[in-house]
Amino acid sequence: MQAKTENRNQFVDIMRGIAMLLVVLQHTMSGCTVGAENTFVFNIAWSLQMPLFILISGYVTKYSRPISNSKGLWKYVKRRTVAYMLPWAVWSFLVRGIIFEEDGFLNVKHLLWNMDSGYWFLATIWTISMIFGIASFIAERVSK
Repeated sequence: MQAKTENRNQFVDIMRGIAMLLVVLQHTMSGCTVGAENTFVFNIAWSLQMPLFILISGYVTKYSRPISNSKGLWKYVKRRTVAYMLPWAVWSFLVRGIIFEEDGFLNVKHLLWNMDSGYWFLATIWTISMIFGIASFIAERVSK
């Protein structure tokens, strides 16, 4: 089955692809190259990858349906929480805590406020999504 592509924004798809390649490049360099953290290419990839993903996520929200009632808001919150926070929780608690046996894996404050704690970007995108969802809900209610 072929995906419907006539309404897709190719520029957004290209930017997503570039962001993905930057993530792969940065992770490959850090895992396979001694001293990679001191190179220009590594620092460019490291500086751009996550901000680019977050910018793209913000841009594509304009295609979201308006949230006009509390049932819609609740559905939005549940969907975004499962999409972003479930992988974050699995990584933070199950993988890092139980499998890798890292200390302090139950310290949620540490996990949320230290950017080296794994999938921090998921918690960041979730927070931005919640702000957007609540603001969209309020805007729809006020405009009616």
